[in-house]
Amino acid sequence: TYKEPGYDYYFGPPAEELNLLSNSFRFTEGSVSFRYAFREKFLKNVRTKVSLGTSWPVVWLTYTRGFDGILGGEFGYNRLDLKIHKSFFIKYLGRTDLMLKAGFIDKALPYTNLFNGNGSYHTFTLYAPHSFATMRLNEFLMDRYVALYVSHSFGKLLFRAKGFEPALELTTNIG
Repeated sequence: TYKEPGYDYYFGPPAEELNLLSNSFRFTEGSVSFRYAFREKFLKNVRTKVSLGTSWPVVWLTYTRGFDGILGGEFGYNRLDLKIHKSFFIKYLGRTDLMLKAGFIDKALPYTNLFNGNGSYHTFTLYAPHSFATMRLNEFLMDRYVALYVSHSFGKLLFRAKGFEPALELTTNIG
């Protein structure tokens, strides 16, 4: 992958002596991803297989290796992405949704390959699940992070009228 920022940005890996800065970058990467859902049930028909979910947490793990010197790649690094999601229903209270996300990069990289903070701030912000509504897009970039997203939807349990059934949802995000 060749990446070049659209504005004046320069990056140089930490060096003991001379540090050369560049504003265009070449990455050669290989990734392996795993998804584990214990006792997941499926509905299968002739053409597709659809997940009916599981009552256990679902885990995603992605390992990415950047190669220096292979196919023009300029950066050698290791990157881990972890996501754990659990959703459950509490009788007479509604549905609770928990998501834990974490990431780690072991070397200094240009901002184009760092983690961003999942910001969704705008002048007029609509709810975007698993994002930070007070953070602008790419406002924070990091080489390691942990974020917890918690929401609880009361659904139609609290308000119900003919033709009007708003759903109240409480949400908090921690990063």
